[in-house]
Amino acid sequence: MKNKKSVWNSMIKRKKITSLLLFTMIMAFFASGCSTAGQTTTEGGKETNAPVLNNNGEPEEAESILTVGDYSYQLEDMMYYIYVEEEVGWMYSDMYSSFYGEDYSYWDEIEDEEVGLTGEESAKEAVILDVKKDLVWYQEALKRGITLDEEDKAAAQEAYNSFCEDLSDAQKGVAGMGDELLAYFEKQQVIEKYKESLLEEAEFDEEAVSREVSAEENREYVFEYFEVYKEDDNEKPYSEKDMKEHVNILESLAKKLDKNSDMESMIPDKYKDIVSYSDDALVESDEDYYGTYKKINIDKALKKLENGEVSQIFETEYSYFVARMKDNNSSEYYEEMVMEAVENARNKIYDTAYENAVDGYSIVFHEENWADITLGNLIYGL
Repeated sequence: MKNKKSVWNSMIKRKKITSLLLFTMIMAFFASGCSTAGQTTTEGGKETNAPVLNNNGEPEEAESILTVGDYSYQLEDMMYYIYVEEEVGWMYSDMYSSFYGEDYSYWDEIEDEEVGLTGEESAKEAVILDVKKDLVWYQEALKRGITLDEEDKAAAQEAYNSFCEDLSDAQKGVAGMGDELLAYFEKQQVIEKYKESLLEEAEFDEEAVSREVSAEENREYVFEYFEVYKEDDNEKPYSEKDMKEHVNILESLAKKLDKNSDMESMIPDKYKDIVSYSDDALVESDEDYYGTYKKINIDKALKKLENGEVSQIFETEYSYFVARMKDNNSSEYYEEMVMEAVENARNKIYDTAYENAVDGYSIVFHEENWADITLGNLIYGL
């Protein structure tokens, strides 16, 4: 495990990128900052006399959780959204537990400090927001006469089949996770066609957005390193004698290290409880990732390394480490930032369309039917 500051900075930096790559739409909804907590039964919007329909376009008979215009969803209509939120939640849980310890529970801990929501409560908020937005977009698409052609239906079927390949038999057996899921993927095809029309109307220029991201500021420095810590696993500081011995071991490994060494295999078994191997990355705009310790600016020193060059032994508040540069001009982080900028620009157009349309819908949230639903292992853990 890396020093605590390094771990925390890395988690914060990579959290939104990983989420973006895996679940762009879900993370966009998290970022919206909207909340259904304490919401009353009905939001503004026009009344409708049309029959309320479920996910399959059939008249709704069971207890509804959320009604948006002509569509009313009960629990089984929301299962895809719940599955995705549970998968995202467990991804975060694994990431955080590597820092806070195995006893950490993302679902029970306060995940959103600003509004005081636990991970589970945040996930429930996101599900409602996702369903609400999708149903507004879907009905707006229908108003434009957007329908599915045979190619769209084939794409929906392919997406459905691909999704189901990774489901366990227990997951497929949950109400709402069977063949009826195809209706979700077909709706998404309609929504995507609607979103494409929004981008065309806005004359969205992906290249122009990409040019606004600085390749220089997002240049990435990827390196490997050996590290010895100043505290044991119980956070008890090592004695001066032990610490001197550990640093000597680190120095001996550093002397053997060259640009062709397989660092991970260099640590003798007898020292594996003392010396750890890991890799990490700095971005050009990082100024205090490791910071300055005992008058040495570690970030600047690392960035000066040539590919294959071995650093001096650095001391931090938590450890000593020696690094070897793997790639001092990686474009991976820059490409991720471009992807994020483009996605954010698209989402701004989509969300503007949503905000302009949502007041035209009668929206009823039956919080009493949602309150007793517990997320975390409703589907994903089966």
